[in-house]
Amino acid sequence: MNFKRLFVTIRGFFVCLPLLFSFENPNNFKSTHFRVADSSQINKGERLFAQQCSACHNFKVDGIGPQLGGLAEVVKKEWLYSFIKNPQSKIASGDKRAVALYKKYKVYMPSFTHLSATEINALIAFINVQPKPKPSKIVVGVPEITNPIPQKIEMSDLVANLELITEIPFSSDQSAHTRIVKMDFHPETKDNFMLDLRGKLYQVKDKQPVLYIDMAQKKPKFINQPGLATGFGSFAFHPDFKNNGLLYTTHTESPMAAKANFAYSDSVKVSLQWVVSEWKTN
Repeated sequence: MNFKRLFVTIRGFFVCLPLLFSFENPNNFKSTHFRVADSSQINKGERLFAQQCSACHNFKVDGIGPQLGGLAEVVKKEWLYSFIKNPQSKIASGDKRAVALYKKYKVYMPSFTHLSATEINALIAFINVQPKPKPSKIVVGVPEITNPIPQKIEMSDLVANLELITEIPFSSDQSAHTRIVKMDFHPETKDNFMLDLRGKLYQVKDKQPVLYIDMAQKKPKFINQPGLATGFGSFAFHPDFKNNGLLYTTHTESPMAAKANFAYSDSVKVSLQWVVSEWKTN
């Protein structure tokens, strides 16, 4: 396959903690400060935060989850440790803060049971030294739509019958083991194609997945971390694929991988860029 590159800069989201915290302090919680051991622990926590957390969180503005600056003034270390370790369990226990955050951000943060106690403590040490941001008001220029469909949507009486077609190989030993983001079909053979966000596109033949593109192998600068905003994003066959053999893909690379063809000004730091590639297949 040959390919052309088109770099598009995108605002990075700030997976460590997609619903972690806001600064509302429920009556049942007491503010507390906790201290860190040394700068090496903070530096380790910073690296872990970049790898595991920065797709959903930063220390200035809310993203997929709340910003985390000044968090040490709001929650106890023990609460923070248990939430990072298993947020869904914390929510299920009825913890008021955890439940309130889930209701606000409407997404479960993934569990981080794969991190050791040392690693979680390093994350907390780094978060602890980040100051609370100064309040600012972003003017968007138009009124916010709080609920565009106020009427209740009625339940349909349609029933879907599901049939197991194939099983995609694990792309990680950690949960989620695969991150299937798209299924589409070949315009000529009608074979199904399934995409794992971590970097592999499979063609399904005789109900078996066959690797079609390994993005990490084709594009050495490919990244699928940190978190929810990175990876092998999508693919599309050209409408005239039968005659021209053109296939298009999107994937992420770091901001410094190459100079972007397109960029825009934003208050949120750019932490990745999307790359659109055109492939010529045989």
